[in-house]
Amino acid sequence: MTVEIVSTGAAIGAEIRGVDLSQPLDDETFAEIEAAFDEHGVIILRDQEITPEQQVAFSSRFGVCEINHNGADFGIAGNPEIYLISNITENGKPIGTPRAGGRWHTDMCYAKTPARATMLHAKEVPDL
Repeated sequence: MTVEIVSTGAAIGAEIRGVDLSQPLDDETFAEIEAAFDEHGVIILRDQEITPEQQVAFSSRFGVCEINHNGADFGIAGNPEIYLISNITENGKPIGTPRAGGRWHTDMCYAKTPARATMLHAKEVPDL
């Protein structure tokens, strides 16, 4: 697998190309991804078609996944490490937590040991 790391040109962030998270990653490839995360603070892996299980498997390589308290209401069955954030309402009820993203926040900042990272998997993104 050939990994390409492209800086966003901003103060933080890099896009990682040439990685398919639906496939198992060897240790060398993951080490390149982790090094990019450590250097750039934010990494972007576009157009990933992954299952919740694959998302948890990849996320777990960075450390133990925490279970957010919002997962009780908006979690994914079988994967309590993931919870939905959405502004979509079906049958009069939000399908995901609707209040995330309304203001700036830092995930898990209240924890004794704050999270190393947060992984977001966007399914639907508005045009800019």
